[in-house]
Amino acid sequence: SVRWLVKNKQNAKAEKILTKIGGVDYAKSEIAAIQKTVSKEDVKVRFRDLLEPKIVKVLLLGFFLAILQQWCGMNVTFYYAADIFQAAGYNIQQMMLNIVVIGTIMVLSVALTVVIVDKVGRKKLMLLGTASMAVIYGIIGLLFFNGINGVPIIIFTLLNVAAYSLTLAPIVWVILSEIFPNRIRGAAMSLSAVVLWIGNFSLTFTFPAIKEYLGWANNFWLYGVICLSGFFILYFILPETKNKSLEQIEQELIN
Repeated sequence: SVRWLVKNKQNAKAEKILTKIGGVDYAKSEIAAIQKTVSKEDVKVRFRDLLEPKIVKVLLLGFFLAILQQWCGMNVTFYYAADIFQAAGYNIQQMMLNIVVIGTIMVLSVALTVVIVDKVGRKKLMLLGTASMAVIYGIIGLLFFNGINGVPIIIFTLLNVAAYSLTLAPIVWVILSEIFPNRIRGAAMSLSAVVLWIGNFSLTFTFPAIKEYLGWANNFWLYGVICLSGFFILYFILPETKNKSLEQIEQELIN
């Protein structure tokens, strides 16, 4: 990569690549920006570096994205698919087929994300995901509330899987890899991953109790409210990182 070339004192090669992309002036300005951030990367990251007010702001954004990706509730569908489909009136053979279909839709949706993420933008996809999942959870809750089982449950569950796999599932990781300053990216990504898996554990561990206490309909409505809340929070605090270099993103978020 260009950043690796600059870090390893191969500026001529880096400038040649960047010149092809945006011209001579663009290449020089980008190399200057990269040199400025790369010079800080060799400094060992200390825990107190993560407590700087400007860093904490971005770190909290990363933590929020990690928690939202889990507490949007989709992993409940993956981990407890058999229970959900059984409650919807399916037998074991039908449940196994539905689970295979879920996996297939996930793969196809993520593949589509690879194609559109740089065209549509990270923020738009995150907003699309949280909004569509909130609506779908509301509909699934209504279906359970009114005792409507079978095909309608499957259709909206698969739509929810597609919405999640197209947006929150892959895009959160893309954003996490972009928003942290170069010098603390490794440590910040590691902490965000820890928070994400804590969210995963807490979601999975609490689902049976929440389902027993609230019932199927209220459980899905709860996840719908979380997604809707996530939509509004992301609308106001999430920056768009599409078509921006890591140096530009750092400049906007930190400086």
